[in-house]
Amino acid sequence: MNVQKPENVPLTLYGNLLIDNQEKLSILKITFPQWVNYWGSDVVIRVRGKLADETIEFCTSVSPNIRLLKGSSFLQWRKQSVFDIRQLESNFIMLYLEDHMLANDPPSSKDLLNDLEANEIDVFQYSWHQQYLKVAETLLRSNSSISKVSISTEIDRSLLKHLLKVDPRYLISLTSIFQRDFLIKLLDSPRPYLRKLDPRSPFDVEQKPTNTWYLPMTFGVPLSEFGICVDDDNTVVGSSAIARGLYSGVRPTRGETHHSSNSSISLAWKLRYVLFGKSKINFIPLRIKLLLTTIIFWPTYISYSLQAPILRFLDKFNFFWQQKRKLSGRH
Repeated sequence: MNVQKPENVPLTLYGNLLIDNQEKLSILKITFPQWVNYWGSDVVIRVRGKLADETIEFCTSVSPNIRLLKGSSFLQWRKQSVFDIRQLESNFIMLYLEDHMLANDPPSSKDLLNDLEANEIDVFQYSWHQQYLKVAETLLRSNSSISKVSISTEIDRSLLKHLLKVDPRYLISLTSIFQRDFLIKLLDSPRPYLRKLDPRSPFDVEQKPTNTWYLPMTFGVPLSEFGICVDDDNTVVGSSAIARGLYSGVRPTRGETHHSSNSSISLAWKLRYVLFGKSKINFIPLRIKLLLTTIIFWPTYISYSLQAPILRFLDKFNFFWQQKRKLSGRH
């Protein structure tokens, strides 16, 4: 694979990872060098978990210039991440996830960075290419900036509403390259107020497709495949690297059938289309369908929504206390 490395890269590859089993570490040993070599840029990796030391030792062997951090000073992933990212000077931040690998024939990193800068892209979806094809096709038909490697356009509430009719994908997801200030805005915000995911997890930064508080933003996708999830088909059967024979490392437990046609997640996805009118039960009013799905998940929503402000308070108090102790120690 011949990858062009841009000079003076305005991007940092940042990861805040929990590596607690050999499976995750084995995948990281394949995917991490790929992204480091592709960007040829600054790399900052924070590692948590029982295999943190082993992970740090491997990352150091990839390049001695990688900045490695161990553990976490905060209870929330997003609080620790925003603390780290505020100290970075790059204009763009790619969130590294160990289970997403570089495609065999990715776009030129130089061309991609030029697009990010020239079009002032806030969020660039770097993985799930086959999953985002409908979104990409819609962007092509809108007033978008198109280059040889990417499509991007400003999304406001009107365009978002149209996109959701085409395909209700997450536009704010972990598999993204973010404009630094835009990412800080997301990480700093207490939103979403109503949560269905653990506020301590990385997924807490993702925003439901229907959320609009962060708009307008400039959103982009690659024209060709850029990143590939190792072991998750995510509603497009056979799209993972394992299913396509592109991954030759240790096979994760989830394997190529994860999110495939017979998995519970894929069945739930199909049920969503049944509930929301793309089936023979169109006579059920939309409000009733929404109510039914909310009732199913309300215990989780309440639990996580209450946890989030408590964790924010604890993190602020802990940070204030640590700073006070540091100042006392200097005297």
